[in-house]
Amino acid sequence: MERTIIIKEGITYDYLPHGLGTMIVLGAIGFIIHPVLGFFGLAIGITIMGLRAGIEIDTVHKRIRRYHAAFFLRFGKWFDLKHVVGGKLVYNSQSNVQNFTMGEGMTVFSGGMGTTLTGGRRGTAKTYDLQFEEDTNSKIELYHSFTAMKPAFETVKVLNDLLKLNIENQLLTMQGVLGKNRRR
Repeated sequence: MERTIIIKEGITYDYLPHGLGTMIVLGAIGFIIHPVLGFFGLAIGITIMGLRAGIEIDTVHKRIRRYHAAFFLRFGKWFDLKHVVGGKLVYNSQSNVQNFTMGEGMTVFSGGMGTTLTGGRRGTAKTYDLQFEEDTNSKIELYHSFTAMKPAFETVKVLNDLLKLNIENQLLTMQGVLGKNRRR
């Protein structure tokens, strides 16, 4: 049996502002003080911006973590799965804008970044949420929100097949319903 299984999600933009800030502050100020310090600041900023994310599952100790990786180093907090009795993978779609029609096909979107006029485009956040239910309490809690479907499916498959957890994949049900009604 494999000890750890790594499911890569790809590059994360969680630390993009941190990386840009490091590049600006350490890079710009570093070049003023000494060019070597400037290159060092740019290298650190680019490394922070290039962090990759994923899920690591330890099948021996029955635990999971969402990790961030820079080069060959992975870091993140482990979550013990010994008390998990089930869970589910659900699709979540939220729009962060409100529509107000102004006539002649123009719509006003009032969102977090101010108000914009467009011809009808909408912004939507789509995630695939992995939720766990523990035996200590009957409430289901969110563990991780995936932005891509493939790593979410892979994670559920590993948890069900290797760790024998009862994780319900509601996306398969949704795909089955949508697949029957879809015109080709």
